[in-house]
Amino acid sequence: MAYKLDLLLVVKVERSNLHYPQRQVKKLYKLCWMRGVSCKIDKIQRSNDDMNLKLQTVESTLKVVLEQISETSNRCQTLEEENFHLKDQMKAMDDKLDYLENMSRRNNLIFHGVPRGNETQSLTDCELIVKDVLRNDLQLLDDVNIQRAHRIMKGKAIIVKLADDKDKQAILRASKALKDTGMFITEDFSPLVRQKRKKFLPRMFQARESGFKVFLRFDKLYTVTSQDFHVQ
Repeated sequence: MAYKLDLLLVVKVERSNLHYPQRQVKKLYKLCWMRGVSCKIDKIQRSNDDMNLKLQTVESTLKVVLEQISETSNRCQTLEEENFHLKDQMKAMDDKLDYLENMSRRNNLIFHGVPRGNETQSLTDCELIVKDVLRNDLQLLDDVNIQRAHRIMKGKAIIVKLADDKDKQAILRASKALKDTGMFITEDFSPLVRQKRKKFLPRMFQARESGFKVFLRFDKLYTVTSQDFHVQ
């Protein structure tokens, strides 16, 4: 504002009819120029101060954001670790449940390819059919203790729960007699174990065709050599 007033004063002096010494007029010009420069410097300084204030605000905001990012990263790392532990716990729980399920099936056998008599076979009918197979086809005694026998859905398979593991092993050994009858007997496993065993079947058949002695036991494939067993 002072700079503008000085400029007006110089203009009035130049336009007036009064004669001012040249020296004073130069001083007045110089003073006006210096005030103009001073005003510009003040303006630049204010602009610089405003810029510094904005930079400080940005730095403060950036610091807060970085702290939040660091905190979020730490939380994500903690969540990842917790998720990793939860996966381990879930896997351990699944393995335990699978183990318990297989333990509950350990004395079960599945008789496949057993012809159906009628559509409304009772548990007693299924038990009689199984005993008939044991007696006539496997030549086993009647003292096999069957706790329960029933059809699996509407198929030709009957699942049998035995009271004794000795009976189970005896039936499995005698089941070779069912060859070429359309019937066969397998152990009862959980879905997870059945899936694992299914993956081994092509390798087992291929190995047998190559002359190797291999067999499945539970969810492992064993290869018999002259010295030892090899587990896969």
